[in-house]
Amino acid sequence: MERYIGLLRGINVGGRGKLPMKSLIEICNEIGFVNTRSYIQSGNIVFDMETKPNPETLSAAILKAHDFSPKVMFINATRFKQIAAHNPFASDIAVENHKFLQQFFLGHKPENIPVDKLDAMLAEGERWSTREDCFYLYSPDGIHKSKIASGIEKWLGVPATARNWKTISKLREMIA
Repeated sequence: MERYIGLLRGINVGGRGKLPMKSLIEICNEIGFVNTRSYIQSGNIVFDMETKPNPETLSAAILKAHDFSPKVMFINATRFKQIAAHNPFASDIAVENHKFLQQFFLGHKPENIPVDKLDAMLAEGERWSTREDCFYLYSPDGIHKSKIASGIEKWLGVPATARNWKTISKLREMIA
């Protein structure tokens, strides 16, 4: 059995995509996930499964139960740990600034990264880096003010979902 992290996009944000975590766990268990646990209300789950999970299966089950279909990304625990361990900014920030450090999990490695364009959009103190299928962003003024964060899928040309360092750290604890 392998452990996975599920990242659902657009769950319980701005009054849209309302999905209680208890209901999400029930749906996950109905479609074959084992030992499903959630972290906060924004669609983070940890579970075990014999075979590689299919994001469309979970999206379809949520659509059937709640009339909306979120984008879903699954990452196995080993890969999740690697992505977190390679965050180039993690040791540079104080614990109280965790919300300013974001990891964007990408659907796949971007073919072309517009380095000059991204660098031109940087706000003061903002830094970014990428490694394979993850984009790391430190935004000391907050992600909501970041020009890069607001268009990351457009700039990189791949699906993405972000989590802050506090969430990453908690999910790492849950898969340990």
